[in-house]
Parts: sequence; structure tokens; C-alpha cells
Amino acid sequence: MKITILRWSSVIAATLSATWIFLLTALVLRCSLAGGPFPVLAKFAPFREHFGVTDRMLSLFPIFALVAMVFMGLAWYSERSFRSNYKIAIICTVLVSMSPVFVALNPGGYFSWFLS
Repeated sequence: MKITILRWSSVIAATLSATWIFLLTALVLRCSLAGGPFPVLAKFAPFREHFGVTDRMLSLFPIFALVAMVFMGLAWYSERSFRSNYKIAIICTVLVSMSPVFVALNPGGYFSWFLS
């Protein structure tokens, strides 16, 4: 039971570390579909709350990624077997690595737009 809680806690923390990507995508879509001109800077977007939540999740993604890896390590240590945890480890690794990949690739320049 304890190991199951650790596994799912790590998946939840890893998902929270990648949440800002989906929030940023939704913000870009909302600004595009708002009808007016696309804002020059993200802080001028007409959706203040959405911008604030996205900014908060962006600043917290390293903490959530660290928590996910700690929970995964604890589950691995408690189980003493990687074979039973490898599927969850792959899921957590993919979710945690989404953020650095998104930052490095900067698709459409929207990450730079958001930071400016």
C-alpha cells in the first residue's frame, strides 16, 4: 500500500511539473481566439488570472520535478526492485523531461513571449 501511494504521488508530482506547458498553450490559444490583436507581451494578455497561474506553475516546476524523483526513489528503495517500478519511472521521466525540452525547443517562440 505504501509503495502504491509513493508511485502515484510521484506521477502526480511529475504531472504537476508539466502542467505549465498546457497552461501556456491554452493561454496562447485564448489570446489568438480573443478577437483582438495578439498581445506583444504575455503580461499584456487580457487573461490576468490565467497568466498568473501559468507563471506560478512555471516557477514551481523544478520543485514538483524534484518531489516526483524523490517519491520515485523512495518507492524504488522500499520495493528494492526496479522491475516493479519501471513503468512508473518511465512515465515520471517523460513528464519531468517535458519542461526542459519545451524550454530548449521554444516552439513558436511562445516561451520567449511568455518570459518577456
